[in-house]
Amino acid sequence: MSSPQSIAAATLDYIEERWFKMAGVQHIQESDGNWLMERQQLESYLLIVIAEGQGQLIVDSASSLVTSEEVWICRPGQWMEANIYAFNKTGFYVITFDIGMATHLSKEGSAEQTADFPVIGSASLSASEVMPLCQVICQHWFGENKLQRLRSQGAFHELLCCVLQKQVPLQLNSLTAMIEKAKGYIDEHCRENISFEKLAQEAGISSRHFRRLFKNLYGKSAVDYLTELRMNHARELMRRPDVPLWEVAQHVGYHDESHFRRAFKSHIGISPALYVKNHQLKIAAYSWPNIGMLLPLQVIPFAAPIDHYWTDYYRSKYGFDVKVRLRHDYDFNRKSLLVSCPDRIIAIDEFLPAREQEMLGHIAPVLFIPWKSKDWREHLLMVAAFLEKRQEAETWLSNYDDNQVLISEQVRRLVQREKLLVIMIDRKNMYRWGKGYEGTVMFHQLPLSPARHLDSLDASYELIDPQQAAAFDADRILMLISEDGASQGTLQTVNSSEEWQNMRAYKEKRVSLIQMGPWYEYSAYNHDLIQKQVIHLLGSIRT
Repeated sequence: MSSPQSIAAATLDYIEERWFKMAGVQHIQESDGNWLMERQQLESYLLIVIAEGQGQLIVDSASSLVTSEEVWICRPGQWMEANIYAFNKTGFYVITFDIGMATHLSKEGSAEQTADFPVIGSASLSASEVMPLCQVICQHWFGENKLQRLRSQGAFHELLCCVLQKQVPLQLNSLTAMIEKAKGYIDEHCRENISFEKLAQEAGISSRHFRRLFKNLYGKSAVDYLTELRMNHARELMRRPDVPLWEVAQHVGYHDESHFRRAFKSHIGISPALYVKNHQLKIAAYSWPNIGMLLPLQVIPFAAPIDHYWTDYYRSKYGFDVKVRLRHDYDFNRKSLLVSCPDRIIAIDEFLPAREQEMLGHIAPVLFIPWKSKDWREHLLMVAAFLEKRQEAETWLSNYDDNQVLISEQVRRLVQREKLLVIMIDRKNMYRWGKGYEGTVMFHQLPLSPARHLDSLDASYELIDPQQAAAFDADRILMLISEDGASQGTLQTVNSSEEWQNMRAYKEKRVSLIQMGPWYEYSAYNHDLIQKQVIHLLGSIRT
């Protein structure tokens, strides 16, 4: 790996030999709502300067939480999507810019021409230092006199200088560059036997420190990242009928076919044989919950919406297989399905008008799930019958019920009939969880007593504030939290309120956080995830 000195020299050469030109700017404030960017490949560099805001940024399938007083830089060619929320009028700025070689160097070495900007990813900057520059950039960019854009470009160059002055020395003297190079090595040699201990030694740190830094930087462990790369390569090969499984295993770095089978089943949730078999049938899951009706049958849809704003679970686990990304747009979905020609479509009656249902029926055989009149078990059995997988569904339900008996007994012993309050924070609001579809597992199948009797509620959840939550005087509080930036901001506000901090459960440290992904969806697969999630949580509670 390169030394910090060689990296520093390359950085200075890079800056000296290139021009930098801003192409556009947006100022996002609280009144604008969330800034949403659908998944797309960047054509220019993107600079996001966040003074007061929070959200989720997904770059090349790696999800990161962005927070206040952060700068993010993404390069052309990266695949990016974003959902960022501004806390106030200051908010954040999104700047696009381009980089080119100086004229007298433009015909020289292509490797140098394509080198990345020295700072890619996140950096920390003081808002008081960079916000005046951002204000000047935005003000003069949209000025009446086009000459003002020259002043805007000047402020933009000052902003880039701030980023480089603050972050390049830190980057060169830290381990970030080393970890990034280790990731590059894994990308290039993922089919080989990789020694993480050796990579740690080259970075000059312990293997434990290496694992922690890698996970902090990329949101997953180095082992999981390597496994994901290998499984993606394997799935590509398994779609070719002329490649036997033993050859697939060896090609992606597994010398033992049985080891590969176990690793594949653990990572994907389906055996290699079933994956190949089920992949031959192209199933479209029209709405979010339809995915959870297919996975228990060991069917991964080839078309589905996986832009769940509250969780990155489906995107990270099944994004490789979902080749057709559906949206919340009837026309777009219909055209996408017409082109991709699914064998079957699973949809939900309540989510589609009659006219749209009729048009879907002209594309392929469709099953419309009766959302309100049937429960999640009946939904699963209907999908199974539609796909001729009734036996798979009955086996899954039998295993689920057996686990439910065991889990219920463990829960009964662990919580000792505690007075429990379940709260959901979703974007700007806080709700008390009640009786209904989403609460089925917790309140109707597990022996947990809510802080107040559920039968008094007319809806599945009710809007509350910290003062109302305190009135329940619960022994323990479970908080379901969405992963989006707005929800994280609401959580900070709730935690800092006087009413919340004076609650008995809070003082006794009996407030537990749960990522709410599976709780948000009413499907068989998510009921199974909730089983595992609840017992894992309560197993760590000391009562």
